[in-house]
Amino acid sequence: MKDLLLITPPFTQLNTPYPATAYLKGFLNTIGVSAFQMDLGIEVILELFSKKTFEKLFELAIENDSISTENGQRIYTLKDDYLQPLDAIILFLQGKNQTLARQICTTNFLPQASRFEQLEDMDWAFGEMGMQDKAKHLATLYLEDLSDFIIECIDPNFGFSRYAERLGQSANAFDELYDSLKNTPTFIDQLTLGILEDRLKTVQPKLICFSVPFPGNLYSAFRCAQFIKANYPEIKLAIGGGFPNTELRQVTDTRVFDFFDFITLDDGELPIELLYQNVCQSNNNQSTSETDLENTLENILENDDTNSNNTGHAERSRSTTISKDTNSNSHADRNQSTSITVDHNSNNTSHAERSRSTTITKDTNSNSHTDRNQSTTITIDQNSNNTSHAERSRSTSLNNNHNSKEKQYKRTFLLEDGKVVYKNNTTRPEYKQLQVGTPDYSDLLLEDYISVIEIANPMHSLWSDGRWNKLTMAHGCYWGKCTFCDISLDYIKIYEPIAAALLVDRMEQLITQTGENGFHFVDEAAPPALMKALALEIIKRKLTVTWWTNIRFEKNFTQDLCYLLKASGCIAVSGGLEVASDRLLKLIDKGVTVEQVAQVTRNFTQANIMVHSYLMYGYPTQTEQETVDSLEMVRQLFELGIIQSGFWHQFALTAHSPIGLNPTEYGITPNYKSITFANNDIDFTDSTGINHSQFSFGLKKSLFNFMHGIGFDMDLQEWFDFGIPQTSIAPFYIEDCLNTETALTTKPTAKIVWLGHLPLVAERTKTKKGFTNELLDLTFHDKTERLQMTLNKPEGEWLLDTLETLKPTSGKSVSFSALKKDFETQLDDFELFWFSKPMQKLKDFGLLQL
Repeated sequence: MKDLLLITPPFTQLNTPYPATAYLKGFLNTIGVSAFQMDLGIEVILELFSKKTFEKLFELAIENDSISTENGQRIYTLKDDYLQPLDAIILFLQGKNQTLARQICTTNFLPQASRFEQLEDMDWAFGEMGMQDKAKHLATLYLEDLSDFIIECIDPNFGFSRYAERLGQSANAFDELYDSLKNTPTFIDQLTLGILEDRLKTVQPKLICFSVPFPGNLYSAFRCAQFIKANYPEIKLAIGGGFPNTELRQVTDTRVFDFFDFITLDDGELPIELLYQNVCQSNNNQSTSETDLENTLENILENDDTNSNNTGHAERSRSTTISKDTNSNSHADRNQSTSITVDHNSNNTSHAERSRSTTITKDTNSNSHTDRNQSTTITIDQNSNNTSHAERSRSTSLNNNHNSKEKQYKRTFLLEDGKVVYKNNTTRPEYKQLQVGTPDYSDLLLEDYISVIEIANPMHSLWSDGRWNKLTMAHGCYWGKCTFCDISLDYIKIYEPIAAALLVDRMEQLITQTGENGFHFVDEAAPPALMKALALEIIKRKLTVTWWTNIRFEKNFTQDLCYLLKASGCIAVSGGLEVASDRLLKLIDKGVTVEQVAQVTRNFTQANIMVHSYLMYGYPTQTEQETVDSLEMVRQLFELGIIQSGFWHQFALTAHSPIGLNPTEYGITPNYKSITFANNDIDFTDSTGINHSQFSFGLKKSLFNFMHGIGFDMDLQEWFDFGIPQTSIAPFYIEDCLNTETALTTKPTAKIVWLGHLPLVAERTKTKKGFTNELLDLTFHDKTERLQMTLNKPEGEWLLDTLETLKPTSGKSVSFSALKKDFETQLDDFELFWFSKPMQKLKDFGLLQL
């Protein structure tokens, strides 16, 4: 049993948990609050894609006569072939049945419908990716065939990573979603609610918090909330996460609060802590207070009976009145008053008269869900005549004051007096990143996630293949200027990095907890300086980890920094090239140029770090010529192999971006609508009048081919079914960008790091024209190669002594200027030595300038 239940509703990811609930649970551990978390999405997927369930789905399709396409007919005809391997395929994708890969890769093991039609063009990739990856890809296509059958015959809203996404997209009003929730629950709804109810019975929470990162999670969250309100009305419900943070900042529709009691915005730590105090601790305090009151009354009555002599009483009368009045104007307000009166009159040989009066009053006034005024007074008046006492009086007062302030909330919407109100009345500061603790993945079914490979591209598969521990290097974005981005919101605006040592502490804790050494840093844009510090700390601790993150393609990612990142375990980066046009990049305020992006992606690629690029079209004032030229830039980047993966998306105007806040400055006219529910994406008219949507299919089709290493020789016009202008970009523009000469200069503050091993050393002398020179032959070995170099003995001995101090494991940080100073206390002309040919070779062997 836990008071607090954290839920990610269907559907998000198949291969790894979305991290929000793990972040919250890790934080709650630091304040001593025990919570249970569940990824409802993966549990529903596993139940849905089972032989037992799919047998029912095939029966339903026939009963409802819902098979309408040739593809659906083929899958149904082959239903036995689809059913037989289903459970085994799921086990294989969970990493529990790896020998099945050989079977899967044979020609006739899996039935094939429309998803397999693309295989012929991708045979080349399977050998490159290996048998296990090939089998994963084929198994993924098999599941996608079954997914197509679900969409056609059972539920058109289904998707592996989203459900009823359309209902959450641009839902300015709540009406459509509200009406859909009046419908009979779908088959998938029923699976979801059944699993949910089983969990509710075991956890028995008082507060449930739904984390809704995307529009594709929204419908399921509301369907679950509807079920809980109908069947467990005593449980309080809250919703937060990425979707509310961006979309529900102006909600006014009271019907939303028929489903959820609270909506929280932005960082969840303090809002959830306060909700927990208001809902769970408040209930516990109230229950404890009422129990104490009852115990007090029982003691008074017992004492009164003890002081009474039944044989000596001419008359005894006892009267007790209890009244309790509760007035509540809203979900949060209470007034309570309790009065108890006890009157005893007794006559006996020792007492001429005894009277006792007791009054207990409890008054509770609360304006909100957390604060109470409570006062309890007990007065006892006794008059007694006996041989030892002429008069006795006793008075007792008990005060129980729970601080009369208003209940505290942080960035929380709730319903009060029938109206939606926004509460942000706490004076407590936000938690710093060093205070929020390490994400806690306990409770989640880590062994049951399924790894899939949708397309045969190693970089692209990172999002769906493998179990990744998710962490954040820094809260917010260190750049914070891109005009299309929601930089006015706290989750981006407030930048707060985490110290590298603390990050690696958390990595080690997660490795111990999950048994996984893979990490995905989910930053808006990881800062290069912190990535460098993180890499050095990982190397210093001799950890073996694999990690990747999101970046800006900025000039600080030098070749040496990329080598350092690779040495620490970095395998991939993703970043926004957006529109490959210097004019538009300047308008976006991206802080990069196309030339700079090309050089940085080359640096990563040469370090064997894969690169994914986010690409954009339809930016305000973008012309058709600029769209075509952008595609040509992307073609050249892929052809040169310095970008391995990408994704095009059409520009969307968001309410909280600089463009959304100042649209006229960017040549667009927003089409505003009345907002009572969600508000983020805004329809607009571009001053160019171009229909950018027509480019969507051609851009995505060409990119799909580029990612598979084909189509580079095709004319750009061939990707489109309408006329486009010829590109104005020179055929070798990107190659020319890469051939720009770089000056051999080093900043005095640059840190010098040696990643290699100490060399084998041999001394020898060389005599020429009667002059004998003492030399050192140095042989360096790395994992694949060796390097031989010869230095004068004084320089060689200095280098040998210095290399040991330059290792990350030494714990020292040596700058270029400090190195130069140390050299020149013993020898002459450091620059001549440092930029000599032997030292340049050593730099390619692990001597880095950072």
